[in-house]
Amino acid sequence: MMLEGKNALITGSKQGIGKAIAIQLASQGCNIGLNDIVRDSYAEHTLKLLREYGVKVSWYKADISLKKQTDKMIKSFSDKHNGIDILVNNAVSSIQKPFLEIKEDDWEFEVGNALKGYLFCSQAAAKEMIKKGIGGRIVSISSVHFFVAAKNSTVYGNF
Repeated sequence: MMLEGKNALITGSKQGIGKAIAIQLASQGCNIGLNDIVRDSYAEHTLKLLREYGVKVSWYKADISLKKQTDKMIKSFSDKHNGIDILVNNAVSSIQKPFLEIKEDDWEFEVGNALKGYLFCSQAAAKEMIKKGIGGRIVSISSVHFFVAAKNSTVYGNF
């Protein structure tokens, strides 16, 4: 897939793996939409860095566990960039607690981000891709902790 001029939205992309994916896509000429639940100095640094590649860069503050916010984010991105070619589901939260201290609310929070968020983003992006009529790509990122446990990351490692 040639990336020059394509439009990619990456969830959870102000730092870490999401940031690295955004940088790689931008370096190939892909316009980028960044997302996170908080716009802070990490986000500002990533936005500045991506603009150096000469691509269009936009920011979307959204809680991907909430369908209304996810639908609005995908629609706004698609409208601004004349479509969405690539969605990278990367956002996830990680509650750091020992296994026996995990509460139901902790579980719901993690499931909301990891499972509901990926579903809502994928559905909304697929609808926009179908509208455009040329398809697209949806990539969902997981963690090595699915295979190898990390201390106090029991919930995170299940996705």
